[in-house]
Amino acid sequence: MTTDIDINLNPAQERAPAPPERSGFGRVAGVSGIVFAAAIIVSQILVGGMPGAGDDAGALREYFEDNRGPHQVGLVVVGLAIVPLILFAAGLVRSHRRTERDGDGWSTAIGAFFVYAAAIYTVGLIIDAGLLMSYDSGVGDELLLTLWDVNVAATPMMILGFGGAATAVAVGVFTQRTRPAWYGVLGLVGGISSILSIGTLVSDADAAAGLGFVMLPVFMLWVIATGVFLYREA
Repeated sequence: MTTDIDINLNPAQERAPAPPERSGFGRVAGVSGIVFAAAIIVSQILVGGMPGAGDDAGALREYFEDNRGPHQVGLVVVGLAIVPLILFAAGLVRSHRRTERDGDGWSTAIGAFFVYAAAIYTVGLIIDAGLLMSYDSGVGDELLLTLWDVNVAATPMMILGFGGAATAVAVGVFTQRTRPAWYGVLGLVGGISSILSIGTLVSDADAAAGLGFVMLPVFMLWVIATGVFLYREA
């Protein structure tokens, strides 16, 4: 006597994990990261050499007068860049959440750092736009310099958030071994340089200012590399 019952003699096969989910959003996130990096680089070229925190109100007004047009375009580029930044961050968090082990929590840390950095990014953008529109409208020197100092301080604080995200990604890469070791090292370098950039808040020295700008090219390189990985893994 025979039956049509199919008995699975390999339980391990039944419990095999499903292959990683493929999604077009990963490609969108990857391209968005590269677009964001390109937008930041273009904006830096447009705004040129801006006054430092130690410059007087006259130097600040002169800068805005001489660079009004390019600075306006740079602000528009930075403002539009927040959209690809959000898409890139969401795709990166999603990618790490799919591969991390239970209890790791690195995807949550990555998301938190990006939220913090994006918030500072937005505040700096609003203050900068306000300064550009009001520098010649009778605003007092004291208020003008105070707003500019806040705007200048926002940059290393934002960089610290981006560096924290890169560090969290690097630790996740080392623990999960999902990407090459050089990529994890690049993220750690970005995280360390972001901490050093805080020196611009306590010193006006050229060395401190230089540290503040070390993080930007490192982070841009990291964003581009991450965008390529997200696109290829999608």
